[in-house]
Amino acid sequence: MRQSFRFWLVFLILAAATGTRALAETPADQDAQKPFVPLHPLTQQDLARRKALALYGLGMLRLRQDRLVEATHILEEAVPFNPEAAAIQRALIPLYLALGRNDDALTACKKTLALDPGDFESWALYARQLKGRGQPKEAIKALEQALASPGLAEHLDLQLQFQYDRGALGEEIKDYDRCLAALAGVVRILESPEAELELEALSDQQLKQQVAATYERMVKIGIQAKQYERALRLFSEGNRKYPILARRLDYNLAQVYAAQGQPDRAFATLKEYVKSQPPGAEAYELGCALLKQTHRETEILPWLKASSDRDSKNNALRMLLTRRCAAEGHWLEAEKAYTAMAEESPTPETYRGLFAVWNSRPAERGMDYVLGRLNEVIARSVAKKSGHQAGDPQSAAKARAMIMALRQDTGLARALLPAGQQALAQKRALEPQTVLLLAILAQHTQQLPQAELFYRRCVAHNDDPEREPIVYNGLLRVLWQEHKYDAVIDVCRQGLNKTQAANHPLFLQQLPRALVLVGRMDEALAAADKAVQAADDKNRLFFRLLRLHVLGRAGRVAQAEGEGQKLLTEYTQASEARDIRLRLYELYSERNDWPRAEDQLQIILKADPNDALANNDLGYIWADQGRNLEEAERLVRKAIDLAREQSRVALSAEQEEDGENAAYLDSLGWVLFRRGKPKEAIVWLEKAAAVTRGDEDPTIWDHLGEVYCQLQDAAKAGTAWQKALVLYESDKRRQSDVRRQEIERKLKLLEKQHTGK
Repeated sequence: MRQSFRFWLVFLILAAATGTRALAETPADQDAQKPFVPLHPLTQQDLARRKALALYGLGMLRLRQDRLVEATHILEEAVPFNPEAAAIQRALIPLYLALGRNDDALTACKKTLALDPGDFESWALYARQLKGRGQPKEAIKALEQALASPGLAEHLDLQLQFQYDRGALGEEIKDYDRCLAALAGVVRILESPEAELELEALSDQQLKQQVAATYERMVKIGIQAKQYERALRLFSEGNRKYPILARRLDYNLAQVYAAQGQPDRAFATLKEYVKSQPPGAEAYELGCALLKQTHRETEILPWLKASSDRDSKNNALRMLLTRRCAAEGHWLEAEKAYTAMAEESPTPETYRGLFAVWNSRPAERGMDYVLGRLNEVIARSVAKKSGHQAGDPQSAAKARAMIMALRQDTGLARALLPAGQQALAQKRALEPQTVLLLAILAQHTQQLPQAELFYRRCVAHNDDPEREPIVYNGLLRVLWQEHKYDAVIDVCRQGLNKTQAANHPLFLQQLPRALVLVGRMDEALAAADKAVQAADDKNRLFFRLLRLHVLGRAGRVAQAEGEGQKLLTEYTQASEARDIRLRLYELYSERNDWPRAEDQLQIILKADPNDALANNDLGYIWADQGRNLEEAERLVRKAIDLAREQSRVALSAEQEEDGENAAYLDSLGWVLFRRGKPKEAIVWLEKAAAVTRGDEDPTIWDHLGEVYCQLQDAAKAGTAWQKALVLYESDKRRQSDVRRQEIERKLKLLEKQHTGK
């Protein structure tokens, strides 16, 4: 427990006993067995404080037991009994953060600091949250409050951290004076007599190195700020204090000379610096730039070769030298160097360079050559089942590096795909893993027709049952993206007939959905029934909910609702009830029965206020209806915070790889638009359209059209609505017909306004 927590508990205990006398004041032999009666009756305030103290203690106990949700609820219950208790608000801050309730955490920080302005730890937490919300200036002010707190004087390690953080934020917003002031504070702390005693983890030499690194950073900041004289003074000061580190600071001096327009002097200083064989290639890259600036390009390659010979273990320098060889057209030399590095230690960067060299020589090498080498390496890396021969580990390492290189370089990946198509057309032998890789690369680069071609080849020539789920899942995902629902049906039926039973849930899941979208409702219901019958205990609820989806889309709403209510009596686990209610919510919303849809979301949120999906969808429903707009915005912002927090832990189907959910961003944009804030709305809607799969959502483009129209940007509004129209036309759901007609109406109105007819 923190010292301030102990103080607060003592204070509460004393306050709760106001008007009493200590038992020690009464002689021990007087009425020892009588019940204790306070000399003065307890006031309502005293009783409330006692209740708050009891709840606080219980909440902290639950926290130690890792029962975070229960601890949070108990502490929240304690707040009204003693709203002036900073300790209760303080204890809620990390709980709210752990539960993803970022808005509540920020509010708790503000309340804590209003009650206890000297709480430096809460100021630091407040600063961290402000930084995460994109408010660096406010975060700096919070850190300055923390640094000004009297209690911080005894915590040198925290002073150091706060100064570092303040400096980083100052650099972020280009407030270089504030940044340098913070870093000067770091130097003062590290050089203080107390540092060696209180920062026990650092030796004297490590402290000096930290100071030198800080001076180095300060010089760089001075250069960024174009305060060259100040940078030189800092260099001189650091050099005077730590002469043994002078050569390390020479690099900064070279940067200052370069920034002052003295490239010859800068290069001369840099040449001395690289004699210390610094790691990495940053200094050598600066040297290349300086030589180019002084029109001495012919010296670059010899200088890099001499430097690399002197420091042969610096792979970053070798890579820079090899890239320079390629840039100057020394293809054979570059190929030889890349190949040697790949043999020693295969890395994606090495193969990206090697592939680029081969691709630059189509007459001699080209991407067909890349494909051949890739296929050979994959063949050697794969274990041969027929002869029980293990794969070559070195070849496996090379294959991994090659694959990563192609995944990291979209241009190279796309350039490889035609070579793969040609190899298949010419019936050249390719390893199954190579074809699968081509399929994945095509899908990754959104080359969907080519991805479908390669996946179908994998399906037709697959000889490994363990590869079946990867191949079929990839093919089905591509077909869904291409809106080829009939093809999805064919592949699902083929999979059910030809694959192992363990893989059948994949097809049983997707077949009914595809049949619904092409309007074959009877077949869809029969497929859903078959899926339920084939399901085991683990996934039976999932397939019964899928059946509800089919019933609803077939117009059999009453039957679907009845079965949904029955499911609620059979499945009582919280997560199961949530899934059932979400399906009922979907059922009601598809019929525009918004009161009943809203009821399901409210029930979900009552059970779990931190359900991101329910927060978002309820906020969106209210926004779409123009109701409870302030609360709707709070709910949607909370959903975005929750999704971001959850994505840091693990990716799921609802979170995008960049940690943003396009639907949630769209909801916030729509709420802001409904609140009369189109300029704020457009920022969120454009962001929604830019994240993964957001550009495929017709609703987002429809909303963008509305907001652009409000902002009187007719051209962008028309483009957005045209995009939405195309996407709605490829969507076979019933609601899309109405929305498509509405967009067609809006486009006609826009054209009429433009032409004046």
